[in-house]
Amino acid sequence: IPFFLDDNIKYKKINICGLINNAAITIPNNILDYDISDWEKTHNINLFSAFVLIKYFSKIMCSNKIKGSIVNITSIGAEKAFPDNPAYQSSKAALKHLTKSAAYDLSKFGIRVNSLAPGYTESEMNTKSWKDIKQRNLRSKHTFLNRWGKKSEIAEVVKFLIEDKSSYINGTNILVDGGWVSKGFIK
Repeated sequence: IPFFLDDNIKYKKINICGLINNAAITIPNNILDYDISDWEKTHNINLFSAFVLIKYFSKIMCSNKIKGSIVNITSIGAEKAFPDNPAYQSSKAALKHLTKSAAYDLSKFGIRVNSLAPGYTESEMNTKSWKDIKQRNLRSKHTFLNRWGKKSEIAEVVKFLIEDKSSYINGTNILVDGGWVSKGFIK
């Protein structure tokens, strides 16, 4: 992060028209025992780094009159309460709202800002839950599709949000969760 806090960025020109903020960590612990340094680390990586990248990326885009798209990766944790993970969930909820704020401020420059909220996905962050068959099956039951998402399914939605095909989508959070947030009662 310190590199980006300096206004003397080494590279002032970009040739692409999209930014994807996908950095995230989770440090699970009960709120009563949550360490302040873990809270700060989680918010720095999950929220503050996205803010800094949006700020500098959009400045470069504006100064070069480049229209484009920014996509922030949030989580179903921004929508639902999950136990023992207050920093992750609050950072992802804040990122969801940073998306809306940035979309409002940057739309006049032709820069769209959206977010995408994945459900449980076969990824490095979820390795422990994925390997635990009981946890994997329990999480699968929370979706209409009775399965976890694949990274390629997330990537396709990100690609869509970056492309001009989504040119009228701005300031929104798209759920890519197999129906987790919509599903009510679980049998």
